[in-house]
Amino acid sequence: MPERSPSCGERVIAPVPEAARGTPFGPRLHAVATYLKTFQALSYERLQAALSDLFGLTLSQGGLMNLLRRAQGRFDPGRDAAIATLRKAEVVACDEFGVRIEGSNAYH
Repeated sequence: MPERSPSCGERVIAPVPEAARGTPFGPRLHAVATYLKTFQALSYERLQAALSDLFGLTLSQGGLMNLLRRAQGRFDPGRDAAIATLRKAEVVACDEFGVRIEGSNAYH
């Protein structure tokens, strides 16, 4: 809530300090949370407990979701490169049931 100046009565609104923007968590915590959520398939509740046990952090599930969304952007260049490579490939997803050759699906 904006405060009023004691001398003139005008409402005073200060800009948000640069230090208060962004996140207080560094890239290592983002990496640990991303690893635990994606590769270890922890639920948000178990991820909260793990970060509390490991680092003494108390984060809401919404805070964890925001942390994971911030980390998601780090994967964009690799994802884009992988998609570009797959789109150029003559054969994609070959397994015991099927294969895709030159944009057409075929089955054994």
